[in-house]
Amino acid sequence: MNMKGGVGKTTVACHLAGLAAREKLGRLSASKVLLIDYDPQFNASQAWMPISTHLTRESEGKTTLSILMDDPRNVDPFSLHPINHFPPPDFRDLIVRVATNSVGHVDMIPSTLDLMYVALGQPNKNNDIIKERFTDFIRSVKPKYDLIIIDCHPAASVFTQTSLSTSDHVVIPARPDRFAVRGLAMMNRFIQGRGPQRSPIMAHILFNDVPAGAASDQEIAIRADRQLGPLCLRERIKHWSHLSKPSEGRNFVWDQKVAYRKAALDNIRVAFTEIMGKIY
Repeated sequence: MNMKGGVGKTTVACHLAGLAAREKLGRLSASKVLLIDYDPQFNASQAWMPISTHLTRESEGKTTLSILMDDPRNVDPFSLHPINHFPPPDFRDLIVRVATNSVGHVDMIPSTLDLMYVALGQPNKNNDIIKERFTDFIRSVKPKYDLIIIDCHPAASVFTQTSLSTSDHVVIPARPDRFAVRGLAMMNRFIQGRGPQRSPIMAHILFNDVPAGAASDQEIAIRADRQLGPLCLRERIKHWSHLSKPSEGRNFVWDQKVAYRKAALDNIRVAFTEIMGKIY
């Protein structure tokens, strides 16, 4: 999660999911991972899922929207939709297995553009029910997976609120530029604003897409900040064109056979091992 767009949230989420299912990353074995695409732009779904599969899941109403609504197939952005607190759907009806090996796997719940209509068309009084439905669903799937990753969109909304209310950790990908300090401070306040009744959530700032070599002045300033510095992960992900290649479940770094592929893979492996060490 990061309120700022274009910082690599989906790239980090997709590669962390795939690598955690392939490798131990500091654990005793690879992980059983659930990746929830909670962004109406559904970029994570496009990275992991064939277009035909995604279109079929949308037509069947088997997307993230199904967690929030009983019948998501006829959403009208110009009318209000009653949302009832029925039991959450069976996760087995929503997941698509997009990667597997002898130990770990990645299951995915795809997103849909219609997800945005929930935020646009619902009165505030319905948000509590949406939050309860999402919380109940996450509670039901937690025992089934070692790691659940929620890829969020860059805005403060009912989606980011429900994500935070069900999460133990939030990874904040960040590009160190002159606007980053203000954005990260705002993000930290938003996380802390979950309220005293919530269990603590651990925030981790991951510098992403950084140039090779020494840290920039902006990164140094963020690491020196009294509030933000303790949240910064030691490892950084450098700029690799390899990370922008995945589409329809192919061309992830571990699939590529191009120059610097090993260096890129080693870089994200070390960064993700640090993240997993924070989680477990």
